[in-house]
Amino acid sequence: MVIRMNMMRFTTMKTKLRKYPSIFLILLLAISSCFLTGCVNQHPKDSKKSSQGESVETMLEITDPKEKQAVLNAKAKVKALSGNPRIVATSPAVADICDKLDLDLVGVPKSSVSKIPSRYKKVKKVGLAMSPDMEIVSSLNPDWILAPSSLETDLKPKFEELKNTEYAFLNLRSVQGMYRSVQELGEIFGKQQEAEKMTKEFTTFYKSYTKRNKIKNIPKFSY
Repeated sequence: MVIRMNMMRFTTMKTKLRKYPSIFLILLLAISSCFLTGCVNQHPKDSKKSSQGESVETMLEITDPKEKQAVLNAKAKVKALSGNPRIVATSPAVADICDKLDLDLVGVPKSSVSKIPSRYKKVKKVGLAMSPDMEIVSSLNPDWILAPSSLETDLKPKFEELKNTEYAFLNLRSVQGMYRSVQELGEIFGKQQEAEKMTKEFTTFYKSYTKRNKIKNIPKFSY
């Protein structure tokens, strides 16, 4: 996950994932976005690494010191706020992750192809994921904006124009990246238990699936 520093045989998998609704919904959103934005693996080196037989826990582990420090800095900024953070999610997949983490939002995307979680039914719509209405976003006085990293090039310059607003880009290009982002959001916003629950659901599913199907590669979906 990029944080602002003031600086599968898919048909078979789909059936088995229904036992784990949180995982199925988030992966389905990521896969749907794949068809909208183009299925290109932008991190071929990661593909090689993930095929070397490491455990699923190892693949989800956050080891980069800079990444860890960025999370700690972001967590400190959230703690320094006088109240609950005002968060805007700019894509359906990000909104769904926030729902699973039990995070309140003040802004959500408008979408005709993906369902936004019902808890955000009355939350202000900020426009499409690829081109949020920045006037609306600004009017919400967000403390944080969360968006997919696939749109970072287009959205980062717009987010930087907002004063007193932090932002983070979630890596939804792969299952591995997505669950690392989930762990980081849980740490930043004090939702560690919810993040751990989501991660545990996935690791349980993945171990069961690999045992039955004897696959070595963790599924990858471009976002």
